[in-house]
Amino acid sequence: MTTLSDIIEKYILNTIQESNKGEILLKRTDLSGKFSCVPSQINYVINTRFTIERGYIVESKRGEGGYLKIVRIPVTETKIYLNKIQEETKSTITAEGARGFLNRLEEENIISKREKNMIWQLLKDESLPNDKDNKGYYRLKMLKNLIAYLIKEEEKK
Repeated sequence: MTTLSDIIEKYILNTIQESNKGEILLKRTDLSGKFSCVPSQINYVINTRFTIERGYIVESKRGEGGYLKIVRIPVTETKIYLNKIQEETKSTITAEGARGFLNRLEEENIISKREKNMIWQLLKDESLPNDKDNKGYYRLKMLKNLIAYLIKEEEKK
């Protein structure tokens, strides 16, 4: 079943694809009017589906004349993307965030589907210590080690 969030996400993705720059400027009020929803619905979609882990940088300006700028980090900028992930992720990462990051690496052919699935087996909640408060910390630590390795591999190319 397709949800309103799915429809909004698809619209934004199509708009990004149609732009030649890989970036778009949107107004929350225009989107909420187009989809007959409250602006917080737009915020939800942006905050959950257009994250750095999934390869997007979002700039937001609220208030009168406010906008959303969504930039897709191009695959040709893999090193920049990986460095940005390291900078943006503070001290923990959710399972959903890690999975989104791995999906992006697979989409961009940085890792294979098999590699993605193997890494996911190590990062999912069931593979981490039972200490709920620290799962995100351990997950991020392993992910940052992976990123450091991928950056070294990119530099060899």
